[in-house]
Amino acid sequence: MTHFLMVYDRPRGELVSITPFEDSQEALRARFAEELSHRQDTDLEIVVLAGESEEQLRVTHGRYFGQVRDLLVRMQS
Repeated sequence: MTHFLMVYDRPRGELVSITPFEDSQEALRARFAEELSHRQDTDLEIVVLAGESEEQLRVTHGRYFGQVRDLLVRMQS
């Protein structure tokens, strides 16, 4: 299972970065380092999610990939 460090900008509704890790401890260390470097920016959501692939995360955690935002835009058109 792969662990993905994800940085999400809430106000923009955009995924800033996604970094895969094979080791869960390494992913958590990277998360804590990311949180420290952005501790003043409360608009960022920094998480580690586990999955078989990024494609699986796109299905199970679609909001991080803009799917909800895209759906709302399509509904307004």
